[in-house]
Amino acid sequence: MSSTTEAGKAGIPGVHLTGDQIIQETTLQYLKALQDAWGIPGVSLAIVRMNEDKQWDKQTIGMGRKDVDGDRVTEQTLFSIASNSKLFTAISTGLVLSESNSSWDTPVQEVIPSFQLMDKEAEERATFIELLSHQTGLPRHGLSYDTDITPEDVVKSLAYLKPSAPFKSCYQYTNLTYVAASLLPKQILGQQLEEFVKKNIWDPLGMTQSYYDIELARSTGNLSSGFARKLSVGQSGVYDVERCKEDIKQARGKLSEEGRGLEDSLGWPVQQLAGPGGVITCAKDLTIWLQTLLLKGRHPEMQNQIIPSWIIEDTIKPQVLIKAKPDDPEISSKMYGLGQEIYTYRGHQVIDHPGRAPGQKSFVIRLPDKMIGVAVMCNDDEFGDMFNEVAKWRIIDDLLGLDPIDFKTRKLNKFLEGKKPKAKADQPCQHPLQNGFGSVPGVYHNAAYGDLKLRSLSSTHQDNTSLQGPNWSFVADVNKAFVKEFLFEHFDKDIFNVTAKLTFPETGAVMWDMIGQGIQARFGEGGMGLQHIWGAGGGVSDGNMERDGIKNGSEVFFTKIS
Repeated sequence: MSSTTEAGKAGIPGVHLTGDQIIQETTLQYLKALQDAWGIPGVSLAIVRMNEDKQWDKQTIGMGRKDVDGDRVTEQTLFSIASNSKLFTAISTGLVLSESNSSWDTPVQEVIPSFQLMDKEAEERATFIELLSHQTGLPRHGLSYDTDITPEDVVKSLAYLKPSAPFKSCYQYTNLTYVAASLLPKQILGQQLEEFVKKNIWDPLGMTQSYYDIELARSTGNLSSGFARKLSVGQSGVYDVERCKEDIKQARGKLSEEGRGLEDSLGWPVQQLAGPGGVITCAKDLTIWLQTLLLKGRHPEMQNQIIPSWIIEDTIKPQVLIKAKPDDPEISSKMYGLGQEIYTYRGHQVIDHPGRAPGQKSFVIRLPDKMIGVAVMCNDDEFGDMFNEVAKWRIIDDLLGLDPIDFKTRKLNKFLEGKKPKAKADQPCQHPLQNGFGSVPGVYHNAAYGDLKLRSLSSTHQDNTSLQGPNWSFVADVNKAFVKEFLFEHFDKDIFNVTAKLTFPETGAVMWDMIGQGIQARFGEGGMGLQHIWGAGGGVSDGNMERDGIKNGSEVFFTKIS
């Protein structure tokens, strides 16, 4: 039976239900209690299941509020699904390649001549398989680009980015290769990726509330806002780990406001580049998308083939090992396909992918053998990703008829253990900078990262940061997608610790060290080297300037030009 239930009428205030009743009432109560316990502002769920009559059961669930005005989350509330956009890019790549008599195994440079890499073997040999399965040798290099430059400019910069591993030696997740793939529709058909996806996927499926354009999404009035946490000193992206641990002991996982931090609105966080993370969508459209994926590209109602089945099947062929040792005993080793992760959960095949943007988190997961699909979205930064993971497994356990596993306690304890502050020397520097602080200010250039203008940090500027304690000496405007400023604190000799700061223009909220925890700078050899910044994959070593010198050992080297 299909219906729409307004908030509160199901006996659970703040919950908005649409469609069939798929999950049990106890599961719904659990999810709502978890949302309240962790202070998640808004949650949106899409659930589909093919029943015994080969008909689709569909349910959407909205919990909480989408923005600072308190507007509730419904099936039409729009969230960024961030890296869940990669599957649309991978599928579009397959469609365009098939139209041009090319294949996944076609070398990228044959079709996109502007694709050039520092590693010439990778440049010549990389096919679309390696490009879309993160095997080019490039790490994240997430601070090398901004979102207001063109994909073409991002791809031109790849030739100047250091690889962190040899070609096809390992899996290293990066958005950059999906930016490269996003050029394919324009290169072959003269269409932007956004236009191609809308024309060939969204419109035929009736996904009328999915967008790449933030202003179009905003004009609907359904756009959600992202939220983070702050403490009394005004820091965002922080919480009291020890207080959270005490809350767990005293209240079975319910986190106090003092522990989890005060709510801080980010507004709409960051306009993502289309290829790796640009899709904005809602639970209503994701029910259509989940059904289409489970039907291997067929329209869930009309039954006509929208996406060739071979493309869907190729995206879930394992290409590279992500992680040999799973985090949980119920989960197998994970493999990566093309924009999809592949593994098993309690003996069942799982296809999924996370999506992570500031204040916007998502999971899109399906179990093909059981014809089950679930999408979870929320607008909380610190606890949102963990909430989504706990929620998806609770729902999957329910749909499989299995006793639920207590992922809540397991994940929260592990999360907080991983948030122990890193050791940092509080004592004054033992050795001064060889040429003095006056030698540091100036303009530093890297062909991919651009210019950094380092200047002395005035007391006024330091007061405006609303952080007390660090002895910052210099500041550099970065103006990239995920960082706006670098703040430099002298550690010893030519070494500085670097704090990354991101300011959100809509609200003025600030987040610290989102990317590149523990960035370190060293000055010498005609410039500045950075390490712990490129975001290498698991098991891949960071640069070592102590051993290899500043220029050769750095992950990114900036030449001082003035």
